[in-house]
Amino acid sequence: MKPLTFDPKLAGDYSPVLHATAKTPPTLLIHGNKDELVTIEHSNTMLAALEKAKVKSKLLVIEGGEHTFTAKHNLTVVPAFVEWFDTHLGAAKGGCVSTFCSTA
Repeated sequence: MKPLTFDPKLAGDYSPVLHATAKTPPTLLIHGNKDELVTIEHSNTMLAALEKAKVKSKLLVIEGGEHTFTAKHNLTVVPAFVEWFDTHLGAAKGGCVSTFCSTA
């Protein structure tokens, strides 16, 4: 597949990189390093924009991951996003949203 490309004239309207502010919610980016549809540079650029805006953010790179993940990749991906949600959303509701929460 050919990498995704967009009309640069529309970037200001649609690019999340251009809309990252201190009000952006905590953001977890998960990207396969072998993704040829949306290259990992997009996530690196987004992470830099989030960090510049002082947004809690993290990039999890899935080694060998393409645009979609295999069941083996999901053994890393699923616990990572559940932990992220528990950390950044569960506390806001006064508790945990999954069984991955620590009670300590």
